[in-house]
Amino acid sequence: MKTGKNYDVRFLDSVERAHRLGLSVPGIADNGRRYITPDLIEKIPYAIASSIGPLTRQQVVGQCFYVHRVIKKPLENLFGTELFFTIGYIELAGKSMFKHDENTLRNLLRTGITNPQMNLHAWLTFPSMEIIDFSLSATFLDVNEGPQDSYGILASHADELKGSLRYYPTLVGDDFLYRIGAIASAFVL
Repeated sequence: MKTGKNYDVRFLDSVERAHRLGLSVPGIADNGRRYITPDLIEKIPYAIASSIGPLTRQQVVGQCFYVHRVIKKPLENLFGTELFFTIGYIELAGKSMFKHDENTLRNLLRTGITNPQMNLHAWLTFPSMEIIDFSLSATFLDVNEGPQDSYGILASHADELKGSLRYYPTLVGDDFLYRIGAIASAFVL
């Protein structure tokens, strides 16, 4: 179910929300260029493995913050552009997953993490509003007891996803993770 807002509008809303919450936000400019190509998609696992080693499905399941933080730099090098750490929720077949609102984010900023199982999801967004989600398919496979030796990478323009999958960004940048204690300031990549 589409809400009538395109991903770029929702993304800019999430930038404004981050500013309202007093968070640092990276500079964002869309140059109109598309970055994701079949050739580069095939190179993603190799770019990541050559930088940080291969990631197994067990390392990826439920670790969207960590995974997208550690693959960000290798993917920026591969694609030749800055990628934006994006926090939000998804909708699949009309069902919201990881859904939260601004009050949830404000409460986390006030209290910090009190439960490691946060109702948040993370992925990377290109300046072109294409996205890469390295953890969602692994989590789905794990929950549905799929093959243990595989998982996929979701890479597409956010408004061109197949089926009923939709991404809803709520914050941009990783300052939120530092402020709630999800990552330590010593954890610099």
